[in-house]
Amino acid sequence: MGKLSARIFKSIIFTVIAIVLVLNIAFGWLAYLLLDRQLQQELDNTVSLIEQAFSYDESADKNDLLGALSLREIRITWIDKDGTVLYDSAVSSNTQLPNMDNHLDRPEVIDAIASGSGTSKRHSDTLNEETTYLARVMSDNTIVRVAGSQKSVLGHLGSMILPDILVLSFATLAAVLIARLTAKRILRPFGNINFARPLESETYPELAPLLVRLNSSFNELSEQSEALKAQQNEFEIVTSNMKEGLLLVDATGAILSINPSAAQIFNVTDDVLSVTLSEKRHLLTINRSAELQQLLEEVLAGKFSEGEMQQGDRYFQILGSPVIPDKISLDDNAQGAVLLLRDITEWREGDMMRKQFSANVSHELKTPLTVINGYAELMKQGMVHPGDEARLAGLIHDESTRMILMIDDILTLSQLDESSTASSTIEESFEVLDLFEISEEVCKRLSSYANEKQIALVKPETTDQISSLKTKGLSTLVTRMIYNLVENAIRYSDVGGTVQVSLSADDDQVSVSVSDTGIGIPSALHEKVFERFFCVDQSRSKSTGGTGLGLAIVKNAAKIHKATIDLNSAEGRGTTITLGFKAV
Repeated sequence: MGKLSARIFKSIIFTVIAIVLVLNIAFGWLAYLLLDRQLQQELDNTVSLIEQAFSYDESADKNDLLGALSLREIRITWIDKDGTVLYDSAVSSNTQLPNMDNHLDRPEVIDAIASGSGTSKRHSDTLNEETTYLARVMSDNTIVRVAGSQKSVLGHLGSMILPDILVLSFATLAAVLIARLTAKRILRPFGNINFARPLESETYPELAPLLVRLNSSFNELSEQSEALKAQQNEFEIVTSNMKEGLLLVDATGAILSINPSAAQIFNVTDDVLSVTLSEKRHLLTINRSAELQQLLEEVLAGKFSEGEMQQGDRYFQILGSPVIPDKISLDDNAQGAVLLLRDITEWREGDMMRKQFSANVSHELKTPLTVINGYAELMKQGMVHPGDEARLAGLIHDESTRMILMIDDILTLSQLDESSTASSTIEESFEVLDLFEISEEVCKRLSSYANEKQIALVKPETTDQISSLKTKGLSTLVTRMIYNLVENAIRYSDVGGTVQVSLSADDDQVSVSVSDTGIGIPSALHEKVFERFFCVDQSRSKSTGGTGLGLAIVKNAAKIHKATIDLNSAEGRGTTITLGFKAV
């Protein structure tokens, strides 16, 4: 039984018992009043009868007359005017009358002498009775007093104890049954209240204000719940589509939320992730990186922290922000933390590449500058033999030319790096290009260089299919790509060798291939040849004026054009490099 139903039950029981007790007292008191009134009337009638008897026959023996009129329930006392008791129905023998006290001090006698009639009541605690006295002065100035007894109020109530117990028992049993049924009946409308639609519930009219408040509160809670769900959905949509990893932890480091990117970074499967979130496991259970642990401790101590960690072959930047609701002091311990993980692998590789590139540039430019500075110093000091000035000037010219070419290649690579970050913008500048015309133009420009190296340069053959090979791109870059491939092929071919440029078409792709019969490239170096300043044969590159940047330019330009590069080479067997462009 619920608390409310128990209170209703007890209230009904106590109310019934109280009503029974009150009614019992009321009935006892009413019985006392009725009997008392009846007794007074009986006493008054008795006195009147005695008075008439005395008046009717004054010569008669009054003791005999009173003896004849005496009633068992009513006591009759005849008192002389001096207070002497002349007759008393309660005394069995007249010889005892002289021993009775003078009755002039009785309240009822005093009142009777004063006003002709008097009454009084005296209570007996022993018998729980109350005696009523009525005294009246007769015509001969004697006094007749009558008295009758009845139970007091307590006496009446005491005589009703056994019936009261029976009545109270039956009333209590009936009250228990009625109280249970009544409590259920009273509470039934409360249980039938539809909290989703309180105003539609059938209940007491007195509950209308409560139902209105409930309906208003339910509507407010529904709106707040919908708002929270919308915010939660927005949060999940945003975090689930983030490239960065996002984690929320509480003050103990237990995971509260983790987005898919973070789960992928830490290699957490869906099963492990669901258990981790449901059991609120600590962050270090999915990753025990020392860097992550140190950063988490700093953030939970109330500090904004930043760090790096390595996960496999990837590097990630960690940004930690403490959750401090009052934001009074950043030194206060946080109630949680927000961790953001950004993949900085490409940035680190780019940073390392820039550092390496800077070192290579410094090294490569230092060599020709040293040569130029040395020869210029000799000429300045006049330490050159007559006739050697022209030779030294030629050497200075060659080194400065090589340095200019290197700077030009460096600037080209720099421009390609910038263009690769905005490839969508660059594509808007693409135009339709004829690969046959570009290849033929490149071969024409390098034919004198090939003749100088005694290399046979074979141009692409003219056919109906080849003459229609077209693609989209930047003319200067595509020309530079093919030019670098042909120039490299000539530079690394031996005297009497052959360099051949050929075109082909396959489905939606057009290709330009440059083959040579030169020194070839070992298979272990196939990936490195496209790195900046890398040369397969360093001595041949320097002797022929190579900068080591030609293939790096080809690689970056191919990335902008979304072109493929295929390298087929073996040491001592020549090299074939094929560029594949999307056909139009």
